[in-house]
Amino acid sequence: MRGVVLFSLWMIGHVTPALTGEPAGGFGLSGDGDFRIALAGTSETVPALHSAAGEETGAFGMKDPRLGALFSAVLPGTGEFYGGAWLRGAAFLGAEFALWAGYAHFSGKGQDWDDRFHDYANGHWSEPRYWVGVAGEAGILGVTESNYTDFLTELRAYERANNSHALHVEKDQQYYEMIGKYDQFRYGWDDWEEGRPALTPNRDWYETMRHRSNQEFKKASTCAMIVLANHVVSALDAAWTISRGNRKIKTAMRFDMRPVRNEMVPFYGFHVTW
Repeated sequence: MRGVVLFSLWMIGHVTPALTGEPAGGFGLSGDGDFRIALAGTSETVPALHSAAGEETGAFGMKDPRLGALFSAVLPGTGEFYGGAWLRGAAFLGAEFALWAGYAHFSGKGQDWDDRFHDYANGHWSEPRYWVGVAGEAGILGVTESNYTDFLTELRAYERANNSHALHVEKDQQYYEMIGKYDQFRYGWDDWEEGRPALTPNRDWYETMRHRSNQEFKKASTCAMIVLANHVVSALDAAWTISRGNRKIKTAMRFDMRPVRNEMVPFYGFHVTW
């Protein structure tokens, strides 16, 4: 709602002429949209804002949109609180807490599944058994699970030359991904036998656990991305809210010279718009 309250108050009023002989003033409601305190007299009576007619706008009750945006960029909702938009502020702040709770929940579940499939792989997939299988495929004789390290250079050379992937030396994320994802690592699973499908029951369950872990981590990542979006949207909303509120509250001090009873007198005006 926009409104303008307008009055004219002649501070040097009807009593003044009898005492000083100066031009009389008055009190009443004008029609040009300003709330004014009007003083009849010279510029020495009340210091003029300008040497000529003009207007100076103030910031009565106004807030800084940039400060509100900064508040919400740090913690969503606080910029809205600063701007007086309590319901939207509570919504942004509530979403922030909910998203972080979701991130912690899904990250925890993803890590649980991650620990489970790591333990399962360590118990059902054997690197020595894998290299014995590679040796049989390559026709390298005399390789056993106890002495495969003696042939490892030759075995790795064959692996790189005849397969799409090479087993990592360290048990990192790709190590655990490859032993379940690619058929070439079937030799390491404890339930695989020659002539059986490459996807054994143990390997299949392992891939299921790994997939569930990835799904939970993806949900956590989605929460984190929405958290970032919540900060950006809340900051923009806070700046817009405060700017809109500032447009509803405007103040101005005005000074001009007007003829009163055949004399020019200074008028000092205080203009409020809300």
